Amino acid sequence: MYKTILTTICLFTNLLLSTIVKADNGELDRKIKLPRKKENIYKLLKDVSDKTGFLFIYDSEVIDNNKPASISKGEYTIREAIYTITGNKNIRLSIIENYILISSPREEKQETSSESAPPKEEIFTVHGQLYDKLSGTPIPYAAVGITDHPIGTITNQDGEFKLVLPDSLLSSSIRFSHVGYQSGNVKTFLLADKYMAFSLEPKIVPLQEVVVRAITPKDILAEMLEKREQNYAAAPVYSTAFYREGVRVRNKDIDLTEAVLKIYKTGYNDNSDNYQVKLLKKRQINDRRHEELIIAKMRSGIYSCLQLDIVKTIPDFLANNKDQLYDYTYTNMTVIDGRKVYIISFEQKPNIKEALFKGDLYIDTENHALLQAEFEVHPDYIKKVAGALIEKKSKSLDLTPKQARYLLTYKELDGVYYINHIRIDLNFRVKEKRRLFSSSLDVWCEMVNCMTEVENVLPIPKEDRVAVNKIFSDARFEYDKDFWGSFNIIVQEDKLRESVLQILEKQSR
Repeated sequence: MYKTILTTICLFTNLLLSTIVKADNGELDRKIKLPRKKENIYKLLKDVSDKTGFLFIYDSEVIDNNKPASISKGEYTIREAIYTITGNKNIRLSIIENYILISSPREEKQETSSESAPPKEEIFTVHGQLYDKLSGTPIPYAAVGITDHPIGTITNQDGEFKLVLPDSLLSSSIRFSHVGYQSGNVKTFLLADKYMAFSLEPKIVPLQEVVVRAITPKDILAEMLEKREQNYAAAPVYSTAFYREGVRVRNKDIDLTEAVLKIYKTGYNDNSDNYQVKLLKKRQINDRRHEELIIAKMRSGIYSCLQLDIVKTIPDFLANNKDQLYDYTYTNMTVIDGRKVYIISFEQKPNIKEALFKGDLYIDTENHALLQAEFEVHPDYIKKVAGALIEKKSKSLDLTPKQARYLLTYKELDGVYYINHIRIDLNFRVKEKRRLFSSSLDVWCEMVNCMTEVENVLPIPKEDRVAVNKIFSDARFEYDKDFWGSFNIIVQEDKLRESVLQILEKQSR
């Protein structure tokens, strides 16, 4: 029986490095012309990148992206341009494939002094920020993962990412992808324990690549459902996922809960809600001085995220009877991870006065796999579903839903697609009785699949399971800066990070 979503929401060693470093760094003496400009270091280095085709890799302790810099109009060698922009002639520059590696003299010596010594650390960290190459703006919610390996994460809303990886993956490549961009790959060992400012180029599908034919949204959706079993896992899988949820009142974060979960999921041809979750790590950071403001909490946040795997739990806008409720249009074609994708938009029919959905579905043009979905509760009727979205905590408050938005993406591994990222954002207006003005309340949660396992997958023992249909944030945990260890997480955004530091500072007084 089909369900609506509203009913479910309550190295290689240094030897390799030395073999691919170009012996002739004469490219650094190639001359380029640059205009007079005053910007931060990142944007000026981007101009050099645009002129030369080289991308930059550097540690954040060596180069400060946001530091103001300037350059005069004129002709420079690439080396001179970098020295001028960074204001540092003591840095070392090396060309590695199509990258310019900027390092301190100490780093350079370490990288080339030994050709066969194995790395000492068992794990290493890759971190940085992903940008739009043309606009220079951060790219949020991009997939960041090891090529042909089940480990990955996503960028946060500021485009930042972080991966903690075993040293056995130093010889692999990291892949960056996002809807509407040409995917990018970079050798993992180049990024080990360095900060990277990486950019993706927007990809526009040329008209000559689009097959001129009648595209019927109904047929595309039917094909997607028909090929569901061959595109998605039929057998149970384990997912090691990072989950977080938060409460923001009057644009101030006052509650954050984060966890690492091990999830047992049955195959996509199993219509049961057999989700089993084991809690591996958890913490909560709460501004106790404002506890009276925490008037609402996410109901069943983990369960809601699991139910948003809409290929498994089919919602009404994908069900066989969808034509009775929704209108569908083909709106565009784009790319995701190098593959052409149809964008199918949907909205409830004008005569339907219930709170349904509107949004976009991204479906692969060749294998008809659903790769991404973005949708929201129709804003004209959202007030009807307040009780289904929130657990009200005070009778003295009027809670009016303003927006309920959902994002989910799938990632391919060995020809099979798995849920990758889920995000739920709920926005409310809150008015206390007998008070004139209202305030904003945002409740949000998200889950990212950091690792998929398909071998020896067994149900999680009952004694190890956590209830996923409860208010997850109720338990209190002490903050520990070394809490996560080798687990992969979503990096906190600047705004959230600032709020957390403020809360911790208050609690330490």
